[in-house]
Amino acid sequence: MFLKSEIIKSKHGFFTRQGGGSKGIYESLNCGAGSDDDAEMVKMNRDIVKNALSAKSLITAYQTHSDICAVVNSPSQEITADAMVTKVPGIALGVLTADCVPILLEDKKAGVIGVAHAGWKGARFGIIGSVIRGMENIGAVNIRAVIGPCIRKESYEVSKSFFEVFASETPENNKYFSSSDKEGHLMFDLVEYVGDKLSKHGVLKIDAIAEDTYSQADKFYSYRRATHNGDPDYGRQISVICL
Repeated sequence: MFLKSEIIKSKHGFFTRQGGGSKGIYESLNCGAGSDDDAEMVKMNRDIVKNALSAKSLITAYQTHSDICAVVNSPSQEITADAMVTKVPGIALGVLTADCVPILLEDKKAGVIGVAHAGWKGARFGIIGSVIRGMENIGAVNIRAVIGPCIRKESYEVSKSFFEVFASETPENNKYFSSSDKEGHLMFDLVEYVGDKLSKHGVLKIDAIAEDTYSQADKFYSYRRATHNGDPDYGRQISVICL
């Protein structure tokens, strides 16, 4: 039901779409309250996740592809942000994705954890720096980070205009793009882009779960795949960490 990294010592899991109760296009562990899935089923799925990690509570934010990081002190907080950090034991922080990069972070010794939702927009506009600063502001010193299942380079075809946005910032960004079989398009390596952002912000220990959300329909939800299939909506998998 979920994948783990050896470098994270806190309770955590990159949950797949398997092991829940949702039906149809949401089958089965859809944790996205923003989807059109049955709300009670989503709540049940989130309870499955919470119980799997023996957490007292599970909190997710309303994500908007921003650079905003919120400090969580209570499980009852309503948060609009794309990253969260906490020092409170028992509160599981969750990030919802369906191709974007979920990042779980910790400084186990300092008792600080964080999560981030990093699509290309968020990663480009500063969400990674925001979550690192947010953790440091509440005591983190030696941060470890894990990049979870997301759309991989082999599945992430982008337009030339998309490439030009990145290339115009710095020639260094050219390395994240490679040729595509489709004329006027390239393949974008979001994982490497995010990994380099983490490194530039001082994260020395980084792991990545080598799973592609787009190509594994039985295992993961994918916004891009749903769009290509003409589906009316899509589910969201959840990645969670808890002290």
